[in-house]
Amino acid sequence: QQPLINPIQRMLRGSFAEVLSSVRFLAQYEAYRGDTSAAIDLYQKGLTRAEVLGQKRSVYSFRLWAELIQLYLDQSNLEAATQHLQQLEELFAAEDGAGFKIDEVSQVQVALIKGQLLRQQAKALQLAHTEVWAHYQHTDSLLDNMRQLYASDISKQLLAQKVHVHYEHMIETALALFSESGQQRYLDLAYQVCQKSKAGLLLEGLNNSGASSYAGIPDQLLREERRLRTLVKYYRQEIGQLNSSTDSSRYRKLSKEQFQTQEQYQQLVDALEEEYPDYFALKYKPRFARLAEIQKALKQQHKEA
Repeated sequence: QQPLINPIQRMLRGSFAEVLSSVRFLAQYEAYRGDTSAAIDLYQKGLTRAEVLGQKRSVYSFRLWAELIQLYLDQSNLEAATQHLQQLEELFAAEDGAGFKIDEVSQVQVALIKGQLLRQQAKALQLAHTEVWAHYQHTDSLLDNMRQLYASDISKQLLAQKVHVHYEHMIETALALFSESGQQRYLDLAYQVCQKSKAGLLLEGLNNSGASSYAGIPDQLLREERRLRTLVKYYRQEIGQLNSSTDSSRYRKLSKEQFQTQEQYQQLVDALEEEYPDYFALKYKPRFARLAEIQKALKQQHKEA
């Protein structure tokens, strides 16, 4: 363990990014070793250090907050997880123009953490699962929006891996609601989520490999779509890590460029919807068959047979 500590102690004289990244690395190492108490202590010291350095609302401190809350959830310490999640949301929701602005990826990360917390609370306190389900639906809409900003196949696969547990919990919650209410619609919803989970990666692969040839779209147009989507993601990430008060000039410049690029991208998507409706439907509005529709189709096939 000593060889790990010495480099980190030397980094404490470096930039705040080096300091917080080093603390985060050592905390992850302690968690991996199974010493969660040491990991929690390091995360808390890192957050204290961030405040001392004037970076309590930086992207680096955000990561410390998120991983600390996840540790509390893994320990089923719901009280500590709830308290720290509230502090995280209050801290990064402040609109004084300073600090890290939570981007789409971070929003999803917070939503996934909150979903785990609500689920554990519902089990521990034997509460109805309606609030949990409403939150999962909100998270799912965030995920759908974020998928369009992920340009590469690798990043889309990584996204699908991260939300695999989310879909499992969503199915479990829908089944719990069916058990509580006896309403058939919750069985249908569980089936739809199952279909969405299984089809996610397959659909992404089809979107990027087969959808373009299927629709006969010119390569130049597809390249422009990828370029604009990548730029939109880049601007959002860059702006999210800027301090609008200390980096005001660059912040205004990037905000203007982001707005212009987003407008261009939306115009292109609208054009695709009008000129290539099959491609648009497959890439931007995939539809999964409902359980009742499949049952009806099977009954019809049985009659015809």
